Amino acid sequence: MNINQRMQMHDDTAIEKLINLSRLMEEEPKVIGLYNNAHFALAALHWLKTENSIKRFTELFEKLDPEKQIVLRKLIEEKPYLYL
Repeated sequence: MNINQRMQMHDDTAIEKLINLSRLMEEEPKVIGLYNNAHFALAALHWLKTENSIKRFTELFEKLDPEKQIVLRKLIEEKPYLYL
């Protein structure tokens, strides 16, 4: 297995973990303002900007109700990771 294959495998694993966490939006308590860990997981899929992460983000985002889409768009645009 070459380095590109190993990196792809790790990327896929990370993306799947983010997807699993994002599915818990209704169950997760809020951690910062309006957001819970599921919001951050979905936003991270968008921020990764890989072909697979954007595809999976879009699939999940389109299933959200409009209010949750607005909240998530706001989080993505704020880019809170820049403050760390």
